[in-house]
Amino acid sequence: MATGSYQKDGIGWQWHQFQTRLGEWWERLISGANIDRPNFPNFDSPMWEILARVVFWCVVVAFIAWLVWGLWKLLSPYLYAQKSPRDRGLPQKSTQGVSVSQWLARSRKFQQQGDYRQACICLYRAMLQQLHEKGIAPHKASRTDGEYLKIVAQLPQPQPYQTLLLTHQQLCFSNIDATASLLAQCQQAYQQIP
Repeated sequence: MATGSYQKDGIGWQWHQFQTRLGEWWERLISGANIDRPNFPNFDSPMWEILARVVFWCVVVAFIAWLVWGLWKLLSPYLYAQKSPRDRGLPQKSTQGVSVSQWLARSRKFQQQGDYRQACICLYRAMLQQLHEKGIAPHKASRTDGEYLKIVAQLPQPQPYQTLLLTHQQLCFSNIDATASLLAQCQQAYQQIP
């Protein structure tokens, strides 16, 4: 390749040619349209101005709607996460000041009704209440299962606590079915809590 010459068959050169031709076509269309083609619409009329404004605002509204929809899809998991999954299925007021024995009674009641999910969650709540009463992990609305796992990991026998915490996570955040055998595992773990 000689110095000073340029390539005329590369992709970059072809793209440049396409852009140039497109620009020239657009310029011919805008500048000489009314002279060369008398039937071409007159874009200076108020009707075209109104139509252009309507189209413009439709595009703006559609873009904003798309943007809001995208933000909603992005943020909705965080907005719904504000409602604690622990409280699903149990009235909020009923979780305040409930003793360990009351949680255990609720668990047995749900077990008798065949609602193994709620029975497991009540055992989990009884464990949390026990941790609160012993001063190991006082109640905090913002505390997550992950934080509880870190706290109980420091205890001499963390396994039963971990079983209940991990089961609760699975029940609330995955599609696991609560079965009688899962409840039996939770009951066994709760009985092993010192």
